[in-house]
Amino acid sequence: MNKKQWIGLCLTVIGLTIFSYYFLEWYSARQSAESLTTNEAKQYETSTPSKENETQ
Repeated sequence: MNKKQWIGLCLTVIGLTIFSYYFLEWYSARQSAESLTTNEAKQYETSTPSKENETQ
């Protein structure tokens, strides 16, 4: 392999590493936000009376 191929390979590896890091950061943040909104929805359901109870 000549010098240009090594540089290209190194830049490709660096790019893939950066992409993987930011993808994992995004995915973990997405999972956290999703679980937070799910927990908030459950909490909201238990704290407010249902419409069936209001009509009876």
